[in-house]
Amino acid sequence: MKISLSLIKNYIEYEYSVEHVINMLNNIGMEVEDVVYQKDFYKEIQVALIKEAEKHPNADKLRVCKVFDGKNEYQIVCGAPNARAGIKVAFAYIGAKIPKNGFIIKESEIRGVKSLGMLCSQDELSLGVDYDGILELPQDAVLGAPVAEYLNLNEVIFDIAITPNRGDAASAVGIARDLAAAGLGKNLSPKVNESFDISPNFDAVVEDREGCFGMEFIKIQNVSCNEYAEISSIIQLLGIQSRGTLVDISNFTMLSYGRPNHIYDADKVSGKITVRKSQDKEIFEDLTGKKHELSSGITVISDEEKILSVAGLIGGRSSMVDSSTKNIIIELGLFSQKQIGKAEKALGISTDASFRFVRGIDYGNTKLVKEFLVNLIKEKCAGVPTSYFSYSIDFKDKLIPLRYESLLKIAGHDIPNYKEILKNLGFSCADGLLFKVPSYRYWDINIEEDLIEEVLRIYGFGNIEEKPLENITPVLKNNLDDYLRKTASKIGLNEVVSWSFCDKLYATCFANEDSLIELENPITQEFSFMRPSIIPTILKTVCYNISHSISSCAMFEIGKVYHKSSSDLIEKRVLATVRTNLAENKNIFCNERKLDFFDAKSDLSSFLEEFGIAESELSFFRDHLPGYYHPTRSASVFFNGRLIAYCGELHPKLISDLKIGTKPIVAVEIFLDELKVHKNDPARYNFTMLEYQPVYRDFCFIIDEGVSFETIRSSILNSARGHIESIRLVDIFKNSDIPQGKHSVTINLMLRNKNHTFDEAQLTALSNNIIEKMEKECGAILKRDMLIA
Repeated sequence: MKISLSLIKNYIEYEYSVEHVINMLNNIGMEVEDVVYQKDFYKEIQVALIKEAEKHPNADKLRVCKVFDGKNEYQIVCGAPNARAGIKVAFAYIGAKIPKNGFIIKESEIRGVKSLGMLCSQDELSLGVDYDGILELPQDAVLGAPVAEYLNLNEVIFDIAITPNRGDAASAVGIARDLAAAGLGKNLSPKVNESFDISPNFDAVVEDREGCFGMEFIKIQNVSCNEYAEISSIIQLLGIQSRGTLVDISNFTMLSYGRPNHIYDADKVSGKITVRKSQDKEIFEDLTGKKHELSSGITVISDEEKILSVAGLIGGRSSMVDSSTKNIIIELGLFSQKQIGKAEKALGISTDASFRFVRGIDYGNTKLVKEFLVNLIKEKCAGVPTSYFSYSIDFKDKLIPLRYESLLKIAGHDIPNYKEILKNLGFSCADGLLFKVPSYRYWDINIEEDLIEEVLRIYGFGNIEEKPLENITPVLKNNLDDYLRKTASKIGLNEVVSWSFCDKLYATCFANEDSLIELENPITQEFSFMRPSIIPTILKTVCYNISHSISSCAMFEIGKVYHKSSSDLIEKRVLATVRTNLAENKNIFCNERKLDFFDAKSDLSSFLEEFGIAESELSFFRDHLPGYYHPTRSASVFFNGRLIAYCGELHPKLISDLKIGTKPIVAVEIFLDELKVHKNDPARYNFTMLEYQPVYRDFCFIIDEGVSFETIRSSILNSARGHIESIRLVDIFKNSDIPQGKHSVTINLMLRNKNHTFDEAQLTALSNNIIEKMEKECGAILKRDMLIA
């Protein structure tokens, strides 16, 4: 948000440098992102004299001027009607930047005549809205003097980052209040020169009392819309386009007090005004001329024929004021933050007004702002207030307790003047413990910790003495996440810590829309949904890496995912990994190798070892998979009948839809909540070397092609349970000697007895048992037996 130092100084008296003010703003949590000194706007723009002004030889409305800056003479082609010999002007040299639009002056040729600069108008210098000609300076202006210096243009503009909870800070009054509380100077209470007494017979009604908490309408007749350069200049310097004095005054009031308002042309309003909910498919044309088809339930202000504005967001073209406006209606509303967020999303726009409403505005300054605004209009535009309408709900006092013990515990530092700090911020102490929240902080101060934050913010974190931490709770020896991170490091994965939000495109690619959780008031559209999987947020990082020519990535994250059911919102802890492109780069020993399903399976096995789960205990299936996995190169993983993970390649269509510039991409998702029964078992980390040697056996079976490996694995495990440590599929083979519909499958087993070494008889018995189980349950024939037959 941009704000000028002169506006702030209207409400605080101090004797410090601009740099000191900037440091204090940063220290109290109002980060100054940029500072612009107004005089820098006018670099290379100086006072000059038009010595000659003759008609352009090839254009009736252009003049060729000889301009003298006290040292040199320049030829300028100018189209202003008041460009004539003998007047002093603001002359922009080649290379100068025009304040209004940032246009850089270059040498040009206009209708065959060279032009070596530009003569500036008030509007181009952001000093007013006189479009009819160039700015004429008094004759006592010194040639060659900087225009900024001559016109006393010494304004300083701050660009301040306002956090989403600080609606009070989006105003000169709010910023001055915080600076005064922090000790910069004396706070100057806003004052109004004149009150007014008018009739309460304005015809209006508030129907939507959920979306509108308060409303003031004031009608003023016989206004004069003369331009007022000072206010217009301030508005333009702060990045708001000047749209005439009335609108400039409206914006000036909003910048000063943080209270958005709107002005209608009363002669364009038909009958009674109603604050109501919109009806489905109502058409609204905004100030810019863009038409919107509204859904039902949006708070709008309408007359008896049309919608005049979308409440707190934007006015309508049909009732906007212009240079011919004679009678006006001022609207000063207090609208629901939720309603404003809904309207922003529906119309796809955000305005300076909605910026403040969604952060929460001061409900207690209505009378002050109304009198300030009306009196400013009377001063600059004349006019007579004739009638008004007023409606407001009663806001109950909000009392928040603050115990000194809590402050000391959180701050770790004695702050004896904490009550004085809160008092300076407007929090009055009710009984030594309870603090009454002022109207301008009503929306964001709710708990004791909020008050402590305010005390620390103003006291200054830099003033808190550094002390070594004591009595720190030691890290748990068997902390699961730590072990998983170590495992990830061992297998070459880099940790990612990402937001729990994603945009609609990524969200809908990883879950059904019915199960997605959409945020009502997202920070940005990129963060509008809670993530249904961690993979999309990792893929965002992958895309960033690819844009920097890093196509082979290996990442993991431990975090939560979110979805909703018909009756509840659900969150789960998940470990997810993503690898992209190559498993091996080409080198003198081997060719490059692309990632495949088995790389994902290897990662899965590494992590499951931390739970004491061997690969042989897992079951792999092609069903139960979400649609973002490849249908034949991925698997759902079960342990003891529970789905604990997915692994495999991501679907090529997903990679294409998300425009990820590399493939393949393999991923793993482990559902940690399903494995929590293993989480706190210290014994699983006390690994010891097994004493007895394993034995390896290969079995080659002829088996139907339709029999899955999971069926084979299950049969073998059941035949020799307790003795099998691993099962590997070594080979699948088919030739003309093998019957149609069958193939040869070779299995490697690692067998171990934990109590003694196998003897030959035991191994023979185990082997025979395995062969019998395979014949009975899978219809398999040992390949040796088939050859003998």
